[in-house]
Amino acid sequence: MIAFAFGAFALIRIGGFEEQLRDFLRAELRTGGGYDERRTIQRYVAFSVIAVVGGLFMWELFRQSRGLRGRRNIALFAAFAALAMMVMLIGLRIVSLHQIDVLLYGPTKLNWFIDIGATLTVLASAALYIRLVSRRA
Repeated sequence: MIAFAFGAFALIRIGGFEEQLRDFLRAELRTGGGYDERRTIQRYVAFSVIAVVGGLFMWELFRQSRGLRGRRNIALFAAFAALAMMVMLIGLRIVSLHQIDVLLYGPTKLNWFIDIGATLTVLASAALYIRLVSRRA
């Protein structure tokens, strides 16, 4: 499921669907007359993205904390954490709030670090998971 999600993320990025969605949302705000107040809406949506995805991740961390034993389960949880980071990153890129964009696309290129880091985490977790499961077989 996580590999499928990352494949879908790649297709979304290659196809430019994030930009198309962002442009569509801007056009809707202009049409509805809410474009001048977009910062308020963007702040609310950005906070919601962070709160919902972060909250779900923290709930899953709490839920699994008692049973998170063994390298296979830790690898799976690391991949799940990377998936949560990517969902949050995509949500924040679509919202495109100036203050967050400065962090994501500014001199530190946080966007790249999160994107590449999450992808490499999933790749390493998958390799470890396959290695551990194939040993048992």
